[in-house]
Amino acid sequence: MPDTSDTVLTLVATNLAGVVGTITVIADDGIGGRATNTFTASTVTDTNSNSQPFLYGNTVTNLVAPVNVTLTNFINTVELDGDALYWFPEFADQASYDAASNSSYNISNSVLQTLTYNVTNAQGQIQLFVKPATNYVGRVSLYIIVSSSSQWSLFQQLGLSLPPYDQQEYTFVFGDTPIVAQPAISAPQTTAPFTNLIMATFTNGVIGSAATNFAAAINWGDNSITAGIITTNLAGLKGVLGSHAYTNSGDYPVYITIQSALGVTATVSNTLTVAPMLQASRGGTNIVIVWPAWAFAYQLQSSTNLADPNWLAVTNVSTLTGFQNAVSNPVPATKTFFRLKK
Repeated sequence: MPDTSDTVLTLVATNLAGVVGTITVIADDGIGGRATNTFTASTVTDTNSNSQPFLYGNTVTNLVAPVNVTLTNFINTVELDGDALYWFPEFADQASYDAASNSSYNISNSVLQTLTYNVTNAQGQIQLFVKPATNYVGRVSLYIIVSSSSQWSLFQQLGLSLPPYDQQEYTFVFGDTPIVAQPAISAPQTTAPFTNLIMATFTNGVIGSAATNFAAAINWGDNSITAGIITTNLAGLKGVLGSHAYTNSGDYPVYITIQSALGVTATVSNTLTVAPMLQASRGGTNIVIVWPAWAFAYQLQSSTNLADPNWLAVTNVSTLTGFQNAVSNPVPATKTFFRLKK
């Protein structure tokens, strides 16, 4: 996630009779931690300055080109107060502090012949042209900075507190082909270690390209990142295999990033479920079944036969005890099995 310090929520009102402007915000870490806050919107007024501009994510998608081909992208920005916006592109490896106008500008370095951009409308959109040096093959990383202050670069040069701005880094690659990746469908896992689980598949448009031309990193969603193993099947489709062990059950967002030797990248996301565990204890004449509170989408079922294709739903209402869902039933007269079914 390139921007972790700010969030914009757009709320669209309705005029339907009887509808109350109630907003519920739920934060869930996927492993049992959950917080919910609900509030009612009444008259909303703007009491603060909103001069902080925001660059829209995922609008720069034209990142790979053959040798000697210029890349063109549109970059969109929003500034809630409607102030004029100013752009300051820089090379990530060699800062350029030239003041940028609001019409067009050019900067250059040893590998990039020209970087030009033009403001195309008054709502904060620019058109960015990235033209490489003749026959250049490799990566070019740029910082695209937008500010509501025309003096942003001067503040940066002098080491002063910077005016409101947003910044994103983009990497362009010349002389390579794009990577097209898809997440793989994975069955629910347990907390036991698993190895060589297929996490993603991809192609790069070059038939027979070696698996050694690529590397992969897997963010497992539990604050751990490991390298993936690149394989190629008989059909020429490449896959990313991963090995991991989760400490807790939960629904984990998993991000697989694939990179070629020249620097082309592709990232796909998936949700890997680590199945919730049931626990049973006896309390007097009752049996109490508990499972993690995060697994609210699961239905508790029972059967007297493990092979029974039609398990019955346990209709007793569950209660929340700490971070556990709990259901209490009279101790059955015969051997009974319980499971969670999603």
